[in-house]
Amino acid sequence: MAVYLQDAHPIREGMSIAQYAESKGFEAVWQAESRLVREATVPMAAFASVTTTLKVGSGVVDCWSRNPARLAATFSTLDDLAPNRVILGIGAWWDPLAQKVGISRAKPLRAMKEIVLNVRALLNNENVTYHGEFVHFDGIELDYVYQDRRPKNVPIYIGATGMQMMELTGEIADGVVLNYLVSPDYNKTALEALQRGADKAGRKMSDIDRPQLVVCSVHEDRKTALDMARQMVTQYLGQQPHIMKASGVPQSLLDKVGEELTWPATHEQVVKASRHVPDEIVQMLTASGTPAEARAQVRHYIDNGATCPILYPPRRREGDDRCILGLEREHMTVATPSSLSEALEFRRANQDALVIAGGTDLMVEVNFNRRKVDDVLSLTRVNELRNVEIDGRSVRIGAATPWSVLETGEVSKLLPALAEAARTVGSPQIRQAGTIGGNLGTCSPAGDGLPVLAALNATIVVGSVGGSRSIPFVEFMKGPKRNDLRGDELIVAVDIPLNHSWQGYSKVGVRNAMVISVASACLAVSLDKKTVSIALGAVGPTIIRCTETENWIAGQGNDVVSALRSSSLRKELGERAAQEARPISDHRSTAEYRRHAIGVIVSRLAERATHE
Repeated sequence: MAVYLQDAHPIREGMSIAQYAESKGFEAVWQAESRLVREATVPMAAFASVTTTLKVGSGVVDCWSRNPARLAATFSTLDDLAPNRVILGIGAWWDPLAQKVGISRAKPLRAMKEIVLNVRALLNNENVTYHGEFVHFDGIELDYVYQDRRPKNVPIYIGATGMQMMELTGEIADGVVLNYLVSPDYNKTALEALQRGADKAGRKMSDIDRPQLVVCSVHEDRKTALDMARQMVTQYLGQQPHIMKASGVPQSLLDKVGEELTWPATHEQVVKASRHVPDEIVQMLTASGTPAEARAQVRHYIDNGATCPILYPPRRREGDDRCILGLEREHMTVATPSSLSEALEFRRANQDALVIAGGTDLMVEVNFNRRKVDDVLSLTRVNELRNVEIDGRSVRIGAATPWSVLETGEVSKLLPALAEAARTVGSPQIRQAGTIGGNLGTCSPAGDGLPVLAALNATIVVGSVGGSRSIPFVEFMKGPKRNDLRGDELIVAVDIPLNHSWQGYSKVGVRNAMVISVASACLAVSLDKKTVSIALGAVGPTIIRCTETENWIAGQGNDVVSALRSSSLRKELGERAAQEARPISDHRSTAEYRRHAIGVIVSRLAERATHE
C-alpha cells in the first residue's frame, strides 16, 4: 500500500501524512507533478527527511522540461538523502498543457526511451556518450567531487497510459505507474501491452513492478464519500475522454461533460458538470464509499494486476475536518484482552489497530513524532503468549515473552545465542518490557533477536480466528518493517529446533550498551558438525543468510569445527560473509565499516566455536 499526494495538503501536513503512512506499514509515498501546481522533488526531499523506511517516488515528473543529465543529478541527490528509497517516476505529460508552455510532444516514445536509458546509465555511474534525436551526451558522468563514487539504486518507473507507451515500459522500465480513474478492466489491456514489451526484452512480468494510483475517498456516510470523489472524476472525464471510454464510460456521458468544461476548467464548470456523473461511474473509477466498499474496490485493482495500490485522497470537503486517510481522530481505543481468543476476535474486527506487547519500539517513534497512534491492541495481559515450552527437540517461546526471561535460566542453556542477543537489548527496564514478538512485529533489520532466529531456522507461529499457520523465518521477514502477517493475524509463538552443537551471537554498535546494532551476526554449528549457519543483521533490508559462505565452509571437510581451527580459514570465512552483506551508509555508520565489522564478527564467532 502507498499514498499519493498532490497539492491538496500543505507540504508540512504532507510530511505528517508520510510519517503516518510509514507507521501504518505503507510501502511508499508518491508526489504528483502533473500540473503547474507543485514541483515534485522539494516535497519528496521533505518526506524523505522525516521517514526512515518509506520509499519516496515522483508520480510523475515529465520527460521534457528537465535535461536528462540534470534529472539524473537531481535523483542522485535525493538518493544521498534517502539511500535506496527513491523512485524516479517519469511520464510524457499531456496536451494542451505541454503546448501551452511551448513544448512539442513529437515522438514521445522515442524521447522516453532515450531519456530513460541515459538517465539510468548515469545513475549506474557510467560515462555516457550518446547522440540521438532527443539526448546528446558527450562523455559525461555524475561528477562527484567529495562523495564516494557508487551506482545509485534509483529504479525508473514510467507513468504510461496509452498502450504503445505501456509496451515500451514493459521493454525498458523497472516498473509502471498505472493511472488512476480507470476501471480494473482497463488494467487487463494494459497488462497485455506490458507483456508484449517484456517479451521483446526477454523479461518476465515479475520483473516489472506495477503500483497503481487509486482515488480513494472513504467516509462512514456513503454519499459524502462519493461526492468528495465526484468532482475529480468529472474533471478527468473531460480531460482524458479516450481513457475514460476505454474504461467503459458511455460516450453519451463523455459528451455531456465535455459540453460543460473548457480547459483549464473552472471550479464552477466542474461542479456543474459533476451533476451528470452518477454514483456507479464514481465507484467504477475509484475506490470510494464506505470503508468496506473502498477495501473491496482496492482489492479488485490488485486482482487485476496492480502490485501496490497508491491511495490518492481527494481534497477535504469544505467544513469536514477529517482527513480522508484517517490521520486525525477524535478518540483512541485501547483493547486489553485477557485471553488469546479475545485478542484474535478484536484483531479480526480491528485490523488497523496497532498491536503492542511491551511498547518499547512504539514509544520511541511516538516521542519523536514519527507515529500517530489510533486504536491499540495490547497483549500484556494475555498469559498464553508468555509461555516457554521445551520438549527435547525444540523450544516454543510465546510471542509476549520478555527478553529478561530469555537471557537466563533453562532457555539460555539450550539457546545460548538467543540469550546473548537478549542481553544486548536496551537496558534492564527495556528487557523486562520488550518481547521477542515485538522484535518480529517491528521487523527491523537491526533487531537483535532476528539474526539468531534466522541462523537457528526458527519458525514463526501466527494465529487468527480461522486457525494458525507456521512460517519459516526466511519467509516471514519481507523487508524493513514488513512481514508476512495478514491483517487479521497475530504473532503467537516462535518455534526453535534444538539441532545445533554450538551457537553464538555478537554485534557492533556506537557504544558498549543500550545501542542499536551497526552490524550483527549469529553463527551456529550443526549437531553433526558438518555445517554452519550464518545470519547477518543491520547490513541489508532484511536479515541475510550467508548461504554461499555456508556452502563453502561445508566443503572444507567433514568436521567444520576442526576446519575452523585454521586462523586463515576463519579470516576467509569472515571475508566471504562480509561479501554477502548489503550494507548502506546512514547516520549510524558507513557501508564500508559495516562490511568490515561483519568480517571481524564472523571470524571471531568462528574462533569461539572452536574453543567453547
